Amino acid sequence: IKWEMNLIHHEEDGVGVQCIGIDITEQKKDYSKLLKKEEQAYVLENVSDIIMTIDGNEIVKTWNKIAENFYGITSRDAIGKPIADLITLDYENTTRDFVINEMKTKGIWKGEVAFTNKLGEKKYLLNSIFLLKNNSQEKPGVLIVGKDITERKSAEQNLAASELFYRNLISN
Repeated sequence: IKWEMNLIHHEEDGVGVQCIGIDITEQKKDYSKLLKKEEQAYVLENVSDIIMTIDGNEIVKTWNKIAENFYGITSRDAIGKPIADLITLDYENTTRDFVINEMKTKGIWKGEVAFTNKLGEKKYLLNSIFLLKNNSQEKPGVLIVGKDITERKSAEQNLAASELFYRNLISN
């Protein structure tokens, strides 16, 4: 309750106080929700990983700055669009169907994926995909957190090529 007090002058009684109580519970709840959303937006934009949410119909709902930089697609161009229209991922040692099945049974999937950008560069991600539970009849969406591991994969490939080169050199 927010209290407002005013001094009131009466000719007969002198000075009096008028108190008015205003219920501000809903305003406080709304303000609290707004602060929470602002905090979440700040975290979403300032982490070093790709973060996106996709609803049960595979429509992009959130797309952070790191996703913009990695995929070369702005959040304005991504949000509200089907994810399949935006990017195609190659799953390392598995298939998209297996990942979907894993999500349905375990609620989470972690693994490596590859993505080829518009310039033809192959990039790699370590993705963690979490099923977003809901209480409605709607299909649940997912939260995707992706870590760019392109440099690590490149180093691994270079090391494997170097080892092969030296093995061949020694055996010949």
